[in-house]
Amino acid sequence: MLDSGTDMVAALRFVRPADGLGIRIILISDGDPDDDEKTLTLARQFKSHIDTVYIGPEKGRGREFLAKLSGATGGQHLESIAPAMLAEPVRNLLAAEV
Repeated sequence: MLDSGTDMVAALRFVRPADGLGIRIILISDGDPDDDEKTLTLARQFKSHIDTVYIGPEKGRGREFLAKLSGATGGQHLESIAPAMLAEPVRNLLAAEV
């Protein structure tokens, strides 16, 4: 689906050189990519797990997309209902084993 969302493909391409080097990749987003399929296709090529944190409207479609993206890479998906509460989910991801 192509619409006016976030260019997640560009974000994943940016971190791609660090893929497989033992670092944690965490994508924090409202989960509304400009191209769902291209984003998932690229994410599936990563060796590293991609963890996601959804931050957006309570009923936003992005929640499901980010869960699908993290699931496709073996990553974890968490949600944060407000930017001020973002620190806890990210801390939980960083504390988990890779």
